[in-house]
Amino acid sequence: MIAQQAISGAHQERTTSRMEDRIDSSLTIALAICVAGYLAIMLGHVARVDLGFSIEQIRGAAMLTALMLAMLAALGFLRRERDQTDKSQ
Repeated sequence: MIAQQAISGAHQERTTSRMEDRIDSSLTIALAICVAGYLAIMLGHVARVDLGFSIEQIRGAAMLTALMLAMLAALGFLRRERDQTDKSQ
């Protein structure tokens, strides 16, 4: 009886830990997106008002930067996928 309670308690603890990890991950991602958006707005404002760049110049630089970041993220994802398939073989 005591062993069943201990196993049940350990299972519940692991389940709670997984749920908390998911919530923490979701909150971290949401916070990172909000901070990135705020930073983009502030950089755009500084580039336009203080440095005198045109909207087209800012847009072009933002598109190139977004493209490079997307490529880096894709390469990281593909590398992780390749490593997982190599380990399974």
